[in-house]
Amino acid sequence: MEKIITDGAQYLTLEDLDALMVVLPALKDRLEENAEVEPAMLDQFRFLRHLAEEADQGLRREVPLMALAEVTFALIYLTRDNDLIPSALPHEGWIDDKAILTTVLQRNERSLRELAISRGHDWELLTSVI
Repeated sequence: MEKIITDGAQYLTLEDLDALMVVLPALKDRLEENAEVEPAMLDQFRFLRHLAEEADQGLRREVPLMALAEVTFALIYLTRDNDLIPSALPHEGWIDDKAILTTVLQRNERSLRELAISRGHDWELLTSVI
């Protein structure tokens, strides 16, 4: 997962962030309406979505650019139809997506922990979904 995230994040552009903002509402609906998406993964998604939206608005200037790139990559990964484990597979299709979200959060703990806690998230639960 580490290499996938590093490779995926390093080539992202502001155009990718713009494209993500367009599809984010539909992604939110898709995840929230899918009974197979665990509540803990939804919590991860919501936190990272808000962070990406704020970054798109010019906020969260204290968060390192690499962390924002990894957050953006993780959210874009959720939109992919052909990822490591197809999301259409019952009970297993979201495993890789959860792993990406969790790994991005863990890799960026120094930058994101206090922000998550200030928003009412339990950091230990947020980073132990797998």
